[in-house]
Amino acid sequence: MALIEADFTIVGEKELLRTMKSLGVKTTMKLLRPAVAAGAKPIVKAAKRNAPVETGLLKIALGTKVILNKSKQVAFG
Repeated sequence: MALIEADFTIVGEKELLRTMKSLGVKTTMKLLRPAVAAGAKPIVKAAKRNAPVETGLLKIALGTKVILNKSKQVAFG
């Protein structure tokens, strides 16, 4: 399996973090959930495309679920 490397730059990171802090945790989490889910879509598509096919259940099972852990951090799996 090939390893994929990527470089990127976030423009406006300081302003974004400042805005998120001013909105409060609850509002920020409401905004982050769909953003994280949208960011995970290409990853899931690639995983489904590269999944081995025996019964097809792996492709069906692959997906995303955005959760908020106790330390108020968004994660996906």
